Amino acid sequence: MTGVVCDTLTNLTIKHIIHNLQEFSDSNYDSLRFLPPEVKNKLLKACTVSPFYLNRGRGNLKHILSALLNSQTIAADITSINVDDNVLQTLVLAKNLQKLHLKPDENCISTEAKLTMSCILNQSWN
Repeated sequence: MTGVVCDTLTNLTIKHIIHNLQEFSDSNYDSLRFLPPEVKNKLLKACTVSPFYLNRGRGNLKHILSALLNSQTIAADITSINVDDNVLQTLVLAKNLQKLHLKPDENCISTEAKLTMSCILNQSWN
């Protein structure tokens, strides 16, 4: 069987979830919590980086972010969503987060979120 390419179960799972993202983001996103961390991280990346998935994932990422972030997430690209208090609270789930990509536009972060971030920073400096 030369030339036959088999997709891994992980890749097939990610493709299935992305193709049915609306279903997961509407009411079924709790089922994403049961996925292994490495699958969640690949899914998070696919929802935010891959041009094919961006159109499907962009509107729904905010809804499923809490199900995808985990203690093994070290980088997150959330340039496709506006950062508010809910997103900030969700980011706490990624305890090992080292890189966070935001929109270059400073208006992507709500005033309330900026205040929350400044309070968190002030507490960490004291």
